[in-house]
Amino acid sequence: MVIRLEQNYRSSEVILNAANIVISNNRSRKKKHLWTEQRGGEPIDVYEAMDERDEANRICNRILEGARYGSRRYDDYAILYRTHAQSRILEMYLKSYDIPYRVYGGLSFFQRAEVKDIVAYLRLLQNSADDIAFLRIINVPRRGIGDTSIEAMQTFATERSLPLLHAILQLSSDDLPRVREKFISFAELLSDVYSQFGNKSFPDVVEYLLEVIGYDAYLMADRKENYEARADIVKEFVGYIREFTNALDETKVDVLTAFLETVALFSATDDVEELNGRVSMMTLHSAKGLEFPFVFLTGLEDGLFPSAQSIYDPEKLEEERRLCYVGITRAKEKLHISTAKQRMLYGKITPSMPSRFLVELQDALPESAKPAPKPTAPKSAPPQQAFGISVHALKGGSRAPQPQPASRDMTRTESKIEEKDVVYRGGQRVKHKSFGEGTVLSVNGSGSSAIVEIAFDSGANKKFAAAFAPIDIIE
Repeated sequence: MVIRLEQNYRSSEVILNAANIVISNNRSRKKKHLWTEQRGGEPIDVYEAMDERDEANRICNRILEGARYGSRRYDDYAILYRTHAQSRILEMYLKSYDIPYRVYGGLSFFQRAEVKDIVAYLRLLQNSADDIAFLRIINVPRRGIGDTSIEAMQTFATERSLPLLHAILQLSSDDLPRVREKFISFAELLSDVYSQFGNKSFPDVVEYLLEVIGYDAYLMADRKENYEARADIVKEFVGYIREFTNALDETKVDVLTAFLETVALFSATDDVEELNGRVSMMTLHSAKGLEFPFVFLTGLEDGLFPSAQSIYDPEKLEEERRLCYVGITRAKEKLHISTAKQRMLYGKITPSMPSRFLVELQDALPESAKPAPKPTAPKSAPPQQAFGISVHALKGGSRAPQPQPASRDMTRTESKIEEKDVVYRGGQRVKHKSFGEGTVLSVNGSGSSAIVEIAFDSGANKKFAAAFAPIDIIE
């Protein structure tokens, strides 16, 4: 005897209808139709962003409308994404808008071990006296230097009042004989990497560093079961380094120093208790069993969600669809779905197509979120060409989407997010969307990679990455 638990006590009827429509496309699933006594509900909001920045900016504005300027709490909101790497740009915008958040079931992007390892190497390259960075990476990857040997090296350095890296150069043949050569090899490796700054760009130096230390092999050997997710974090961080460098005038600033200052801004943890709680961020895998009044389901693009690995594998595609079902049913009152026309991920800008799951959702969407009529299309054009993807090619789950010539007017769009070309100067009066009016104290760096320090009229002094902060010049 099988008893089906089909009544849902959380989500609205609109949200459950959408979830049922999507999951009904899984052929291997036993028939089950969730229902609720909560009739009607807020329509699903679908937004086609220009890119990942536009997507993050729009999410921040929606949260501010409800939690800062309305009657909702920050912990009423959740942001869901398919991969850990997607969290970087979302976190950077949340911090720039001063929206408190937490990463559920994991670490924030800039607190992840892979990012901290690379940053520690860069800090030691910038400042050879940074002993904290030295101690983090001396055995990353493993170099066969044990804790006892590291303690002996620390004693040697302290007795001579030298930073650890400098002390290595003072080792004689009688000092630490078992590990002396290993310490010297480490110092020589850093010297080799540092020399590359003379003929390589900053991103290329970082890629060279990761290659010579064998970081990818280290990730594979360290925790093989998590290798793919950790490798994606590394690719996304190196991609961010390239994006940052491209936006910087390298003739005016020290790129390495400017980058480390920016990373420090976004790495700072905020332990202050928030009366309104914090926005929850999480991967779809971590979202199971949780529920929130408002959910932002991000990155619905083929190749991202569903993942590229699942598109040609019916079984994996059905698992991705189950994840979509999970994401939809996390929302109790309002579901926001976003897709982007193009997305920079892992340092590459890629044109994207809306997820096939959005195609499947069409019957559950309000008219305002459906494709606008194509005036150039013949009257007999089939409606299933919506979103530029053929529904017939998708339902079996065995074929990849084929681009269609139709344009993509899927949803309403908002302000386009473009690279800022604003020049900030000391003494300028500015207005921040969260902190209000203030005066620019200093500007470090140039272009969209500049760090701007502002003294607000409220008494707070804050530093912001110019590319992400919602700052307007008022005089």
